[in-house]
Amino acid sequence: MFIQNRSGLADGLKFGTDPLMVSFVVHEHVTVIIHNASLQCSDVIVNSGAPIGN
Repeated sequence: MFIQNRSGLADGLKFGTDPLMVSFVVHEHVTVIIHNASLQCSDVIVNSGAPIGN
């Protein structure tokens, strides 16, 4: 799991170049979580500690 502060997005993320960086979730414009495509949405945890998905 990859967690990057929003201020570092330009330096830390390369969308479309890494198969592991397939989708992203922005939580309160603070934390962006990049997860492997094989993970389910419920496996992605935001900084509030609440799971995303059902």
